[in-house]
Amino acid sequence: MKKKWSEEEDKKLIEVYFIKSDKELEECFPGRPLGGIILRASRLGLTAAKRKKFLGIRYVRAWKKEEDDILIRYCSQLCITRIKELYLPHKSLQSIRVRRRKLNLSSFRLKRGEYKAMSPEEQKKRAFFLNAERRKNQQQALFDGIQARSKRLNIPFNIEVEDIVIPDKCPIFGIPLYKVGKKPTDNSPSVDRIIPELGYVKGNILVMSMKANRLKNNATLEELKILAENLIKVISSREKGFVSVEQNCDKKKKILVIGDSCQDFWIRGTCRLNPEAPSLAFKAKSEIKNGGMAENVCSNLKTLDKCCDILFITNTSQIYKKRYVDEKSGNILFRVDENDELKEGFSLNFLDKKIKENGCNYSSFDAVVISDYNKGYISENNIRDIIQTFSGKSPVFIDTKKNFSDKFLGAFLIKINQLEYQENFRKFPNLSKTNLIVTLGAGGSIWMNKNLKMECPKVELPNVCGCGDSYLSGFVIHYLDSGGDFINSMKYATACASFVATKKAVYSPTKEEVLSFCDFESLSIVDDKIE
Repeated sequence: MKKKWSEEEDKKLIEVYFIKSDKELEECFPGRPLGGIILRASRLGLTAAKRKKFLGIRYVRAWKKEEDDILIRYCSQLCITRIKELYLPHKSLQSIRVRRRKLNLSSFRLKRGEYKAMSPEEQKKRAFFLNAERRKNQQQALFDGIQARSKRLNIPFNIEVEDIVIPDKCPIFGIPLYKVGKKPTDNSPSVDRIIPELGYVKGNILVMSMKANRLKNNATLEELKILAENLIKVISSREKGFVSVEQNCDKKKKILVIGDSCQDFWIRGTCRLNPEAPSLAFKAKSEIKNGGMAENVCSNLKTLDKCCDILFITNTSQIYKKRYVDEKSGNILFRVDENDELKEGFSLNFLDKKIKENGCNYSSFDAVVISDYNKGYISENNIRDIIQTFSGKSPVFIDTKKNFSDKFLGAFLIKINQLEYQENFRKFPNLSKTNLIVTLGAGGSIWMNKNLKMECPKVELPNVCGCGDSYLSGFVIHYLDSGGDFINSMKYATACASFVATKKAVYSPTKEEVLSFCDFESLSIVDDKIE
């Protein structure tokens, strides 16, 4: 236990504090450390500053000859901050400045025109010296870092600073090695353990770029070989049966999209019970805006095929769909629709005008997509006219919310959901020339002409907004790329819709995202039909 100060000791301390040196104070109070004596004096109001004045003490270390030699050698080559960091850490910057003036040394910072006045040899010598000093400082920093890391991980360590040799370029990627700022970059030098289990020992370290070390991590050479071989196999198998973007760019697809579009708003916030009435009070915090309905189909087509050329025919007056979402649960509380019924309509004359303006003709398109949300822009007669116009020229893909009509016959594909099918199933005749696909949500989709059901990957808490648009876009893109492979087009469309279901809002996936989400070719097909 600490010994308490008595009144007699306090009186004695007040008497001798300003007249005794540090050693004499310790002799006056045996058994008490000097720090404790000074702390007790400060509590009694006896400050150290006053004591210095009474005793005439100046705590200034005298400059030694070795320190003067360092200052003379490096003063014209390094700034004083650098000299302090590397060679004189115990000296203050002010004392170094004062000593430099007393020794009448020139400053490191060159005045205007002095560098140009130097000879090329002097300039090279100055640059070589600065690079060597920086490299030496990096060498010490790397050593300190791996030494601390070896202690933390309890791994072997027996190297010296001289064992760390920093090359000019990374031995793996060939990029230059340099450090800029405090945070490491891809070009920062880094020490790697060639065999991680051996630790930081002589002969087992290699200085490489941070990028190469990050990719290697703790993997062995055999593990890296296995990773590279299997990664090549997986990527090649995923891309099997799907035309690459580079190949697509050589022959751009032209797709005509016709349909009614809107602006989708996703307003996220918090809700609580409204004290004024039995309802909810909503507080908005963030808002996301994107194109919806037929415009979302165009967005999906463009992201799935970057080289796709699309002619979009849609309404000019805007429809607004505002979804209010609880940010905690992610559930849509309610939706507000504005200007939901369109007064303007589609016409073949307007289509003919737009096709001519774009320098095309009716046989220029690889596919025609009708995305009809039954808002009044496209009528049943319009759909019939479009099918007849492009008959024998381009396949027509239809996604409609209208009740079934004989006017839809002759299209290559009609896609509807299960609810739409159940409301109209008695009206569907025996479809011989028109393919019908019914999407079942989490249950997959069915090709009704063949009674083939496509199962889809399981998704927890799926968000179905925009999944139908992604399904239709994925089917069209893959059908054109594969040269008419209907089954694989259904698989790819199912993968697109399942990936979009994992998102919190309407989303347009890319080809790479869909391929990394699942192996669509491995999706199973079973014989089934809707009762």
